[in-house]
Parts: sequence; structure tokens; C-alpha cells
Amino acid sequence: FFFKQKTAYEIYQCDWSSDVCSSDLNERLTEQGFAGTLWIMMMNGGVATLKDAGRAPVFQLVSGPVGGVSGSVKLAQEIEEPNLLCIDVGGTSTDVAAVIGAATPLTDLWTLETGLTLTMPLVEVESIGSGAGSIIQANALGALAVGPTSAGSNPGPVCYMRGGDQATLTDACAALGILQPDLFAGGSIQLDVDAAVSALGRAGERWGMTSAEVADAAFEIACQEIGRAHV
Repeated sequence: FFFKQKTAYEIYQCDWSSDVCSSDLNERLTEQGFAGTLWIMMMNGGVATLKDAGRAPVFQLVSGPVGGVSGSVKLAQEIEEPNLLCIDVGGTSTDVAAVIGAATPLTDLWTLETGLTLTMPLVEVESIGSGAGSIIQANALGALAVGPTSAGSNPGPVCYMRGGDQATLTDACAALGILQPDLFAGGSIQLDVDAAVSALGRAGERWGMTSAEVADAAFEIACQEIGRAHV
């Protein structure tokens, strides 16, 4: 059964990976003056050449967050701080990992968002539904929750002024002053804090909460979920 699952994922990823491997990527890099070797990040924390990565594309899954953990392991060794908590807050989820003894945390069990568990060697990274774009909404019990639904990059948080109308964790951080409009993204993205506050106020009507209370509660919930993932 495992091999059928793995084969299915190999086939799913093969079209994309084959396109990349058979493209003129290396040629275009060379034209741009790149004289090095192109390495592809793999889920076990290592790297592979473009050709080798194309032979087993399934091992490129979750390699993005894994790269961050590998970098953190190197940092732990260089600064002589063996134990680090790694947090990667993305748009739809937050990836967390614990580096203990300046060693790469490894596992051979990986559960997809769909609940499917695969036995594959990879760096142990856990994803939770508290990303920057996670929408502040009611859970199954009617209580305030952060995610798992996300506003994504389009339209994104309300404060991005791209058409979003549902309050997100980013809006909460903007309202709390954690995100500073003058410094955010080097000024390339303007934040509308007032719009974020208004959206938070609308979200809070369900629970009779003010915008400030909703922002504070959402931020606290997100922090607690990240903390629990590290336990």
C-alpha cells in the first residue's frame, strides 16, 4: 500500500519536475553569468543535482521549510547555541521545528494535510494553521479561532488593500502595532491599519468583542498553537 501511495505522489510531481529538468534552465542561468552548480533542496535536508532530483521528485516535497531548518542547524553550530526553535510563518500556515543538540531533527513518518501518512525519511517539520493570512473566524464550537481558512496572497489580508474583506492574523498584528507600516516590506507594501481595525471590529461582533480584543485574542491563540507544536 505504501508503494502505491508513493508511486501516486511520484506521478503527481513528475510532470512538474520533468518540465523543470528538461527545460533550458541551466542554459538560461549560464546566459545570466551563473557558473556554479544548480542544487535542488530535498526533504531529508540534503541537496541533489537537477538531474538526480528529477529521478525521484517526491523527495522534493516540503523541501522549502526543510531548507530553513538545515540553515538553522548550521547557525546553531556556528553560534554555539545547540538548541533552537525554528518558526517559518507563511501565508497559509506556520512551520515549526526544534533543533536539539545542533543536530537535524529527522523522522520517517509524515502526515499530509489530507491525513495520509507516508513512511519517508525527512526533516521533522510540523505545519499548523496559523499563517499570516489565516482568517479569524469561529471554530466548530463557535469560539474564536485563527484559520485554517486563509485569505492567501490574493486577495490577502485586509490591510494589504488588495480586496480582502476578512480579518486575518496579519491584520491583528497590524492593529497591535507589531507590524509597522513605515518599515513593512521595506515600504514596498503599504499597510492600511484603519482598514484592519475595521475588519477586526466586524469579526468581533459575533462575540461582542472590540477590534482590540479580537486582535489580542487572535495573536494569543496563534502563539499558543505555535508553542504547542514545539512541545
